[in-house]
Amino acid sequence: MWKQIASSHVWDGSVWKAVYSALKPQGMTKTGNQLIPQGMTQVAGWTADANSTVTSNALVIAGSKSGAVLNAKVVFASNYNTRIYQMEIRRGATVLASKSGNGTVSGVMSLTLDPTTVTVAAGDQLTFWANSAFTANRVDEGTFLSIV
Repeated sequence: MWKQIASSHVWDGSVWKAVYSALKPQGMTKTGNQLIPQGMTQVAGWTADANSTVTSNALVIAGSKSGAVLNAKVVFASNYNTRIYQMEIRRGATVLASKSGNGTVSGVMSLTLDPTTVTVAAGDQLTFWANSAFTANRVDEGTFLSIV
């Protein structure tokens, strides 16, 4: 009978290194609203979901997986017409996924990331970035990042 293991390690002579570590669903949800200037800006103010850790506005990955699926949504609010919005999910300076969209009326607009597969390792830190065509736009509650 097969049994799924949570992790496997090997001793390299000085430290234990993970050979395999299962990835459980993890994520973070935006709390409060954040004004964002024109230009790509890191989104701050996150609450960790169950089985998750958020440090310095980054989702810290527990476990590893090749083919993990990133899901994300950003909620923008604006008083301007004809808006251009963008979001990026980054690991360090590397953009793992991005999406942009246009809005034609003022109010609330959201962008949902197309599910994107990535390879993650334990300790990776994923950050959420947003950009707006105007300086008075906000990233609002309802914004989230998850990985499974």
